[in-house]
Amino acid sequence: SIGISANASKIGIGLSKHHYYLNLSYRRRNPISAFCQPSSSMKQMNMYNDRMTSNLPTEIHSMTSSDDDDNGQITPTTPPIPTITIRTLLQRAKQIRRKIMHDSNNDNNNSNSLPPYKDSSHLSYPQSTYNMKILPKNNYAKSLFNKSSKTKTTTTATVQRGYCNWLLPQTIMIGQYPGMTPELNGPSSKECRNHIEKMVCDANISLFCCLQSEVPSQEDDVGWNNGDDGIYLEPEYVRREFPRPFTRYGPVAQSLFATLDSRSSSRGSGSRRRLLEFVHNPIEDLSVPTCNDGLLSLLSRLLDHLEGSDDDTDHNYDDNDDNYHQKTIYLHCWGGRGRAGLVGSCLVSLLLPEVSSQEILDWVQRGYDTRLGAESMSEGLRRSPQTKEQRLFVREFVDSVHAEI
Repeated sequence: SIGISANASKIGIGLSKHHYYLNLSYRRRNPISAFCQPSSSMKQMNMYNDRMTSNLPTEIHSMTSSDDDDNGQITPTTPPIPTITIRTLLQRAKQIRRKIMHDSNNDNNNSNSLPPYKDSSHLSYPQSTYNMKILPKNNYAKSLFNKSSKTKTTTTATVQRGYCNWLLPQTIMIGQYPGMTPELNGPSSKECRNHIEKMVCDANISLFCCLQSEVPSQEDDVGWNNGDDGIYLEPEYVRREFPRPFTRYGPVAQSLFATLDSRSSSRGSGSRRRLLEFVHNPIEDLSVPTCNDGLLSLLSRLLDHLEGSDDDTDHNYDDNDDNYHQKTIYLHCWGGRGRAGLVGSCLVSLLLPEVSSQEILDWVQRGYDTRLGAESMSEGLRRSPQTKEQRLFVREFVDSVHAEI
């Protein structure tokens, strides 16, 4: 189990000002986190560093005659780990930027329809919502609403809450955890499935990136107890206010994606088969990445996907390629505002390096504000990225990008 210190007033929905120590009830199996995790000893830190390094992308080197040993046998060489820097990421992002700007210019020549999308309607995704119930006798539920909200809390009420929003239309989506979540007024199992179906079949998501330390990877059968019940927050006194589990969404998404891909192939359109991928890079709730190399590794992985380099087919963008498949990423944490807003900000800074840090923060906030029910959230849950530390991290990252232009 992994201990996580978190402020429950902001952890996902807002509870109280107490500090809880959450002991998550799962164990990791072959973790693929790109981030250095905090540890209580040097031995643990070394273990995390080793795991992080082992998951950095590597170059493939061909065997040559120089690889022969004294007996004439070919021995594999250990490929060096390439250095990932902001400069190398910026160079790789150029091709993706070309596609983004091409699509934006085709949609509308109005400058408000171009990044950073001052017309927020381009960032809205109102098709996916759930019923957020308000329980007036529960202090935690009352805290979800701003005192100035016109919504009455004297009787039980329901508010439509948006799951997600576009950061880059048809390219990067930011949203909350797609499965069920621990809070009492979170989405139902049916609403979660409807959301996952919208993401896979309508938004064409091809990669889900989870930034949570509260759950294991979607591909970790052991961590998810082979599908039994989901992941509950521990200890017991936390569960009294967060009684529901995180439920695993990966298998549902995979099933829907396989059905969609099969139908596409059966039409004989000649379109290329796509893959649905899951990336898990946990960051502690309300916090920032603890390792710069780890963040760059994650951003490199996301750029890999947008480039299409995870496939044997060359996906470099061609204006005349009718079979080109746009890759689309769904970035999520628990509520889809703090950690997801931070990583999304860093990613778009690489794709659009001329945009200032303030413009990026305003851009991310505009997108978050398009989610239905955003105006009814409490003050601590209305910002994206959520904390001052996270917003400062974005500013410093964008400054580092500008230093390389």
